[in-house]
Amino acid sequence: MNEEQIEIVTEFEKIANNMLAGVDSKLSAFRVETQRTIKERTARVPAAIAGFNTDRAIESPGARFVSSSEFQTWSSSPGQRGRVTLAAPFTKATALTNATVSPRAARIGEIMPMPTLPPAVVELVNWRPIGSGSTVEYLRESARVAPGAKSQLGEGALKAEQTVAVELIAQAIQTIAAWTSVSTQALADTSQLMRFIDEVLTASVLAEIDRQVLNGIGDAANELVGIVPNAVPYNVALTVTGDGPLDIISHAQAQLYASGVVATAVVLSPADAELVRLVKDVNGTYLWGAPAAGAPASVWGLVPVVDANLASGFLVGDFTGRSIELLLREEILTELSREHADYFTKNMCAIRTEARAANGLYRPSAFVTGTFPATPPATLAANRK
Repeated sequence: MNEEQIEIVTEFEKIANNMLAGVDSKLSAFRVETQRTIKERTARVPAAIAGFNTDRAIESPGARFVSSSEFQTWSSSPGQRGRVTLAAPFTKATALTNATVSPRAARIGEIMPMPTLPPAVVELVNWRPIGSGSTVEYLRESARVAPGAKSQLGEGALKAEQTVAVELIAQAIQTIAAWTSVSTQALADTSQLMRFIDEVLTASVLAEIDRQVLNGIGDAANELVGIVPNAVPYNVALTVTGDGPLDIISHAQAQLYASGVVATAVVLSPADAELVRLVKDVNGTYLWGAPAAGAPASVWGLVPVVDANLASGFLVGDFTGRSIELLLREEILTELSREHADYFTKNMCAIRTEARAANGLYRPSAFVTGTFPATPPATLAANRK
């Protein structure tokens, strides 16, 4: 290699080294910026409440509202006229999530919301967004049709036809909302406003949706179509002498299985959940599980759910999307405005949270509801025949 070639190679190596150094510098800067962005955004995300789908932690509706540019612009404008409207994802498990905040030390007399029981059934079912319109339509099986498959009676013979009995169901989309008033002080304290939206208004809307999904009587009363009024009654003939609550839950599960339905969960009223928890054997051992161990993950393979909106008894059924879905026409919407009555002169604001939904009860026959005996046996082992 002559001197000219050596000089060319040396120059090439110098250029290559400079390019690599530039790439390393840019990669390092990108890495620092990415880590900063992740840290900044993570700080804004509250942890999900314990329960179903805890991996879906996002900002709560209240956190989204107070951090939105719409609210920031409105709250900083002179006179604070007009209104603020913000739609937020109405997701399960995160709808009641509270961000970790530090109340302002100068704030006194703030409202401390009463604790609310978390909605249970609406956390159990699938939520499906739907398109435009004031009603939703779907086809559902109107009657159980026996399998119609048969062996072909020779080559060229007509094969058996499987009949299907279906009906078109049309349900009105219901608007479920709650509103209240807030003071100027509450607006100045964004942590208080966020908590108010999450723990009062959003909780109220979710609780009412949960109640209607369980007990609603349909369009005539401007309510969602409920599961319990349309479920199959428990066949009391299945109960035998000495049966307790756990036996009856198993009977209800078997009743559904005989009709071709595999149950996935059992919903209990608070009083009946305690009735089941306190069942003992002849040795005084709790059958549900030791008190120190907490509630079991399943009962006869079913997910146990306690819901205060169920007045009494039990509901056993298939809570998957094959049988039921909560159909969301509009996600949660929160609006804030001074333009109500004399609120402008009183330094008050009206704040409203609402959602539009229908209950897609695809298979009412996939649910069995009933009650336990008024005086269950003290023990099962001693009374079981």
